[in-house]
This record gives sequence, C-alpha cells and structure tokens, in this order.
Amino acid sequence: RASRVELAIFDISGRRVKTLVSESRPAGPHGVRWDGTDSSGRTVSSGPYFARVRTPDFETVGRLVLVK
Repeated sequence: RASRVELAIFDISGRRVKTLVSESRPAGPHGVRWDGTDSSGRTVSSGPYFARVRTPDFETVGRLVLVK
C-alpha cells in the first residue's frame, strides 16, 4: 500500500548526512541513487555509512561503504 517513506544516509557517528527520500510513495520496489554528497551538496569522504528506511509500519538500517 502507498505510504510515507523516508530514506536517509548517516555517517559512522550517527549524524544525518543527507535525506534522499521524504515523501509518499506507491507500493512496490523503488530505486534511489546517492551521489556521495551531503545535504549542502559537498562531496563526503570515502568510508562507512548507514542507510535508514522508515515508514509508519517499518524501519530498517543497512550498512554501506562509499568508495571513490
């Protein structure tokens, strides 16, 4: 079912780097690409980050590594 979705990237110390999605989306698979920048458009450094997906009924966190 359609629902509000938030996808955000966090650095290793838990600070929010960028919010990639914050809107209502229809049910089904979706793809999002992060360009390696923060919310101000500055390039972030290589290293580990976390991606958090949150809906009203679900939340999950995954690890990722940005390699330049």
